[in-house]
Amino acid sequence: MKMSKRIGSFLICACCALIPAAATAQPDAGTNKADAGSAAAAPKTTLSPEDTKVREAGLLLRGKKYPQAEKILTEVLKKEPLHTLGLIYISELYLQTKRPDEAVAVLAKAIEDPKCPARVILQAAAVHTRRKESDKAKAFYDEAVKRHGDQADVYVRRAQHVGFRDMESSAADYTKALELDPKNRAALNNLAAIHIARYNYGDARKLLLRYREINKRSSSAAFNLASVYLALGEFENAEAIYNELQAANANDELSKSGLINAQILRGQPDKALEMLGDKATLPVKDGPERSPLFAYATGMAHLFKGDAKAASPHLEEATKKAGRRIFFSSAQVEALRQQGRFTEAKRILKTNARRGAKTLAYVKIYGALVELSAKNEQEARKMMAEGIALLKDYKKPEDLGTIMRLPPKAIADAKAILPTGDKPAEPKADAADPKPATKTDQDKGAAADTKPAKAKQGCGCTTPSAPASNTGWLVLLGLALFGAARRRAS
Repeated sequence: MKMSKRIGSFLICACCALIPAAATAQPDAGTNKADAGSAAAAPKTTLSPEDTKVREAGLLLRGKKYPQAEKILTEVLKKEPLHTLGLIYISELYLQTKRPDEAVAVLAKAIEDPKCPARVILQAAAVHTRRKESDKAKAFYDEAVKRHGDQADVYVRRAQHVGFRDMESSAADYTKALELDPKNRAALNNLAAIHIARYNYGDARKLLLRYREINKRSSSAAFNLASVYLALGEFENAEAIYNELQAANANDELSKSGLINAQILRGQPDKALEMLGDKATLPVKDGPERSPLFAYATGMAHLFKGDAKAASPHLEEATKKAGRRIFFSSAQVEALRQQGRFTEAKRILKTNARRGAKTLAYVKIYGALVELSAKNEQEARKMMAEGIALLKDYKKPEDLGTIMRLPPKAIADAKAILPTGDKPAEPKADAADPKPATKTDQDKGAAADTKPAKAKQGCGCTTPSAPASNTGWLVLLGLALFGAARRRAS
C-alpha cells in the first residue's frame, strides 16, 4: 500500500509537470489529478512484466540509484527495444549521470525504426532542448508531426517549442491540435495566450470559456479569463472570478490586486486606494517589502486621479521589481510623460520595443502620446494609427482605458491624434521575442493551471512557455505509463 501511494504520487507529479506555470505554466496534457490517480491504480492488474520492471527502475531513478536502474532498463530494452517508458527513463538516466551523448544515441537508434512511438521522438526533441540545440529539437518535433500527425500532442509540443517566436506557426499547430482533440487543454490555453498577445481578447475569451468548462478548478484559466474580461470592460464578470478566487485563498495577491485594478478601470481610484490600505504607502528603508502588484495598483490609482507626480515612485518601484511586465513599465511611461520627462519615457519605450510583437501596441500607443507631448504631432499620429491597427477589439477612444489601461488624461490627449475611418494595416514588430516567458519573465497571456497564486504576478494573466527542460521528461514518463496501461487494459 505504501509503495502504491508513492507510485500514485509520482504519476500525479509527472502528469502535472506538463502544466505551464500560470503566471507561467507548462501546458497541460489533458489529464487531471483524478485521471493520474486512476492511472496509478490500474497497472496493478494490467502491466506486463517489462512494464513492472520499468516502473521499478523509475522509482530507483527517482531515488538516484542509477546503477540498479540502468541494469533493469538495459535488460528490458534488450527484450523490447521500443518500450516507450524504458527509452524515456534510460535517456533521462544518461542525462542525470552526465552522459548526454548516450541519451541522444539511444533515442536516435530507436527513432530509426519506422514504428517508433511519438513520445520517444518527443523525448529526443526535449533532450536537444535541454542541450540548448533548438534547431535539432525543432527537427525532431517536425519528425513527430510527420510520422504521427493524427495525434494532437505532437502539434502542441511543437507549438510550445516555437512559442511566441513565431506566433503564426504556433497558432496553426494549436488549431490543428484542437481539430484532433477539441478538449486539449494545452491547446486551448496557449492558443488563447497567442490571441491575448495579439490583443485579440474576444477570441481569447471563447477559448478560455471552453477551457473552464473542461476544468472548472483551474485557477490559471480563471485568472486569464478575468484579465480578458478587464480588457473588454466586463468588470462584473472579472470581479466575480476574482471574488471566487479570493474565497478560495484570501491571501492570494493576484486576485486581490485584480479586484483593485477593476475599481481603478471603473473610474473609482479612491476606492482602490481604500482597498489597498497600508499597501498604498511607499516602503520605508529596512521595512517590509510590498508586492510589485500593489505598488503598480497604487501608482495606477494616483495616475487615474490625475496625479502623475504621486504615481511615479510607486510605478518606478513596480517596474524595478518586475520590469518586464508591460503594464507596469507602460504606466511608468505615462507618468513620466505627464511630468514632461520625455527622455526617461523614451528610454523605457526603447527597451520595450526590443521585445517584439507582444509589446508592440503598447510601444506604439504610449509612444505616440510621448511624441504628442514632445510636439512631434506627425510622428504621434503615425504611431497611434499603427498601434490602433493592432487592437481587434477597439471600437471607441474609451476602449483604450481597458485594453491599454490608459488613464483619463491620456485618453483625452489621444483623441487629438486617433485615426478616423478604416484601420490602417497592422505594423510588423522589429524583432521577435527572444525567448518564451518564464515564471519571472512574462507580460500577458494565458497558461495552464495548478500553480499557486502567489507565483502569478503582472497584469493578472498568465503566460505559456515551452516545456521546462527539467520537467518535460517527467510528463512523458507518466503519460507513457498511463498509455501503456490503457492499451493493455483494452
